[in-house]
Amino acid sequence: MNHRMNVSLCSFGLLALACSAGALAQQRTFVASTGNDANPCTLAAPCRSFGVAIAAVAAGGEVIVLDSAGYGPVTIAKSVSITAPAGVYAGITVPIAQNGVTVSSGTFDVVLRGLAIAGNSAGSKGIAASHSGSLIVERCTIEGMASDGINVSPSSSSIVVAIRDIQIARVNGIGIYVAVASGSIDRASLTRVGGNGIYVSTSSAMAVSDAVLSYVQGAGITGAASGGQTTRLAVTNSTLNNIVGYGIVAADFGGVAIVHATGNTLSFVGNSGLLAQSPNAKLYATRNSVVDAQYGLLQNVGGVLVSFGDNPATGNVAPTGGTISHATWQ
Repeated sequence: MNHRMNVSLCSFGLLALACSAGALAQQRTFVASTGNDANPCTLAAPCRSFGVAIAAVAAGGEVIVLDSAGYGPVTIAKSVSITAPAGVYAGITVPIAQNGVTVSSGTFDVVLRGLAIAGNSAGSKGIAASHSGSLIVERCTIEGMASDGINVSPSSSSIVVAIRDIQIARVNGIGIYVAVASGSIDRASLTRVGGNGIYVSTSSAMAVSDAVLSYVQGAGITGAASGGQTTRLAVTNSTLNNIVGYGIVAADFGGVAIVHATGNTLSFVGNSGLLAQSPNAKLYATRNSVVDAQYGLLQNVGGVLVSFGDNPATGNVAPTGGTISHATWQ
């Protein structure tokens, strides 16, 4: 009796639209190697691609990977999670000049877990996000991109990001670029990066911890500011090895850049291990070790580099360059 009553109500006006939308949008959709994109993306009848599963899931819902396969590039324009359990290979092969995951402009909360994104030296970016709201990237691998590994550049208001337990290798651009954001980058491994390793820009309050960077052609980790904005970046317990440019950098381009570097290990750096560059760049350094660099610590072009006196710089061409300020424990 109740079932007949519901069917009757759903046949009238706006209620019919609401019932139709509720029937189509599922809280969870599923993809599998044996799936078919003509299926309804249910657990019993999964889809074959991320794109179809995203279209079928409700805003705020979840796309779940059932087994190992390639599931194709995807564009996201609503709040959603894509989750591959540990031990399941959820591959995205990126076509030439395209992105693996694109998050469109708007205000969304997006979670990406357990994805393996491969560009084969032709795909543009692994993950490109222009939305505001939030972004979580966890347990993902990105390799072989012609441009950036992860690029987060909100088109309007700021974004909160949490990037953790990721591996990025063989990208020609920046490993991780984050702008107009707050949040954290934890346990990121980056190797063979053609540009800068991690670049945090413009009105950001970010923390980078336990990162490992090797064979980076540009700077290792940079906090930069422009447009009158203030960037705040804390870098802790990270290891930088074989960096062609600078190690950890504070740089302003018309803003104020404040970088705190604590407990980091830097070796085989082409220029300086720690750099405060330009007048409104401030770098505060404690318990950092710099070995085999041009300079251990370098203050340049009016920047401010403050050492707490516990930054061993040995085996460098020069331990310091420019004027280093010294702070005392209070």
